[in-house]
Amino acid sequence: MLRRFSSIPNWSRYTQSTFAIPARRPTPCLFNQLWFETDVRDLLSTVNVPTLVLAPRGPTDADWKAAKYVAEHIPRARLVQLEGQDFPKWLGDQDAVVREVREFVTGVRHDPEPNRVLATLLFTDIVRSTEKAAELGDRDWRDLIERHHETVRRLLRTFHGVEVDTAGDGFFATFDGPTRAVRCALEIVRALAVRL
Repeated sequence: MLRRFSSIPNWSRYTQSTFAIPARRPTPCLFNQLWFETDVRDLLSTVNVPTLVLAPRGPTDADWKAAKYVAEHIPRARLVQLEGQDFPKWLGDQDAVVREVREFVTGVRHDPEPNRVLATLLFTDIVRSTEKAAELGDRDWRDLIERHHETVRRLLRTFHGVEVDTAGDGFFATFDGPTRAVRCALEIVRALAVRL
């Protein structure tokens, strides 16, 4: 088994940083050797709490057989075979480990919820605004933009839109669906046609 760990990239660096004890250099390796050579088989039947045993699907049956043995000799143990060959499991698919542990502890399977939202985007812009600004002059153009922004913001609130950005005479807003966005857009056109 130790030979298998030595083939994992950076295993030596991992063990030295994880198990580093201020002592002679070989201490982490001795600690690992002690860990792998300790025989706990006689103690398994004395474990008196629910136990989750996780095992990888490796190229050999050795890890699976060892995990199966452990699970069979601990009362109420649950054995779960995980995809992948990584052992210890925290080096591999941690999401799978967390899902199994969460289910074991809570009794409920929590599959990730899809993070999807139906959103509708609304962009507004005053047509030929540059010509209109030149025609009105700075002061009147500023007044027109203030009225425009006031009207658009009021209608966004009415139709539950969210203002994302404003640039000059244009708005960028989001809605939780197309119906409110279309109704808001139509109302903006109607209201501004009267005011502008």
